[in-house]
Amino acid sequence: MRAWRAMPRFLPTAKFSTWLFSIAHREVVNIVRRRQKDRKDLRREMPIKGERERAEDGLLAEVWQVARDVLDAGVFEIVWLRYAEDMEPKQIAQVTGRSAVGVRVSLHRARQRLAEVIGESGPESGVR
Repeated sequence: MRAWRAMPRFLPTAKFSTWLFSIAHREVVNIVRRRQKDRKDLRREMPIKGERERAEDGLLAEVWQVARDVLDAGVFEIVWLRYAEDMEPKQIAQVTGRSAVGVRVSLHRARQRLAEVIGESGPESGVR
């Protein structure tokens, strides 16, 4: 309904899917903010897309859990939009209100941090 009401503000020069996703994103963020008071709870609320396909996604689910645990909620959101939702940095920047360069830097740093944490975990931890 929000998208329908906002239709007069849609600019024909914009990509419709990004515009629509921005509206949905803001609504989800508002709902989560109303329900959650601390950032850890916000990270736990993000769904793991791969839970539907259990066989090969067990490891993927573990990686997403590690990402939730070690990344700031805003950075986790950027990583999720890039890799789970397959959005380009420019689209992520529009949706989150950040610059495209800031999104790329956040992605780079998040990948480095996850590589450090997963590398330190080793095979004993269950995270490969």
